[in-house]
Amino acid sequence: MRKSSLRIISFVLLAIGLAQPADAGMSKEQAYSLFNQANQSFRLANSARDPQQAKRLYEKATLAFERIIDEYHVENAGLYYNVANACFLKGDIGKAILNYRRAKKLDSSDSNIQKNLAFARSKRIDKVAIKTEKRVLQTLFLALRFFT
Repeated sequence: MRKSSLRIISFVLLAIGLAQPADAGMSKEQAYSLFNQANQSFRLANSARDPQQAKRLYEKATLAFERIIDEYHVENAGLYYNVANACFLKGDIGKAILNYRRAKKLDSSDSNIQKNLAFARSKRIDKVAIKTEKRVLQTLFLALRFFT
């Protein structure tokens, strides 16, 4: 009994150690500071007049939000929603949809997440329409291959 409880305690301590950020000196205060920096970058990007500067600031916000998720193991719908919004506004529709879906998985009742996900999906490009003439020629050439 003692050996199994010792193994359980060792496992729990190992899991706690693995759950800590790579830099053990990082604290909750640093996570909150990083979150505030990400929000500040997002706000500055929203008010930026230069599109390239706005894109850089959205990228900075995205990286900070993702760092909170990765290093502090924080997973909540609001954080993924923030990542998705920043990605969408910088033009990365695919990554925005991914993060809206992650947010929806954690909070399926949030109407803002659902609306933004639907809007982002409406902006994606699934396929490029082929002109009718080109499609006819492709079909004819395919048929010629089989008959020759």
